[in-house]
Amino acid sequence: MIGSRESELRAPDFVEPVIGFRAWRLRDGEIVSPYVDTPWTAGPMKAHCLRERVHFRPAAAPHEEPAPVPHCGCGIYAYFHPVDRAGGDPQFVRGAVVMWGRIEVHSEGMRAEYAQAVIFVEPADWRRRRELHHAAERVGVEVVPPADLRRAAARHGRELPKGLLG
Repeated sequence: MIGSRESELRAPDFVEPVIGFRAWRLRDGEIVSPYVDTPWTAGPMKAHCLRERVHFRPAAAPHEEPAPVPHCGCGIYAYFHPVDRAGGDPQFVRGAVVMWGRIEVHSEGMRAEYAQAVIFVEPADWRRRRELHHAAERVGVEVVPPADLRRAAARHGRELPKGLLG
């Protein structure tokens, strides 16, 4: 009985919003997740298991728990460090999110129950830059030059301490 009581009283590892870095696609003036085409809107996003729509992960058994869960690929993804995963694709927009709720930590990043976009990185192409600024204004997200990403993101939360990285 004491063991179960202790687990009920256990404090979370981190109680501040966690900063993660990720990419989106800017398509027709809308910000969308790069692999599942989920539109990002103003305010928080809540993760839902989309196992039938996620083609880059093995299918998981159905689960009742809120996303993310260890045996599934569900959750809102972000990396620990800013990375350029765009591969030269002009539709990709890099940036930062704050994450909270249940968080699954992995070797290069994490999956969260909740996330909100907070920073987008300004693209080099001026036409894309104008389109991104319009999209960012609609979702209430600041656009910064690439060199300012980490500093701007730090105004919204903290990166995971090294001891908690996967």
